[in-house]
Amino acid sequence: MTGIVALSIASKPQLHRKIGKVFFYGMFIVFITALIMGLKGSLMFLLCIAILSFFSTLHGVRSLQFFKGKQPGLIDWLSAGALSLAGAYLFIKGVLASITKLNPSVILFIVFGALMLVLSFGAFRRLRKLEPRDFKWFRSHRANMGAALIATMTAFSVTALQFLPPLVGWLWPTIIFAPLLSLMIRRTDMKMGMRM
Repeated sequence: MTGIVALSIASKPQLHRKIGKVFFYGMFIVFITALIMGLKGSLMFLLCIAILSFFSTLHGVRSLQFFKGKQPGLIDWLSAGALSLAGAYLFIKGVLASITKLNPSVILFIVFGALMLVLSFGAFRRLRKLEPRDFKWFRSHRANMGAALIATMTAFSVTALQFLPPLVGWLWPTIIFAPLLSLMIRRTDMKMGMRM
């Protein structure tokens, strides 16, 4: 709920920041609990998805800091590294499993693994060539926080909307909201471009 509210009041910076902080710390608590459950219960898929969700949240906050002039720190390299390892694990496991049997779980491993690898390589590339005050970091803030919101919607969908087929439950938030998020970012870019 806080993610949706923060997104809807983006034009009110002070309130947006306050609600955004609640969203960030909420995502941090979810990440820690998923980490514990994933490691304790050997739920590697849950663990990898937790890494993806929190990477988006953390990178969204850090992107705004980079926009304001901050330099990358150890946390940025570690989070991108964790994302690439988790992505490689899911992708390789999915590809190997697809040799014997292709089912919705295998497809999820491949799709999420590939997504995580693309995101991590992009993060490494941008961190190496960081240019403070570059508008792309502001865009990255919005894209990553939107991705974290989509991850939260996906978690809700999978756990609460169990009447949906498993593959649909996992993928519909991304399929529907990613294009909407992209459109919102493009419109904001155009408005900000007109002001500059």
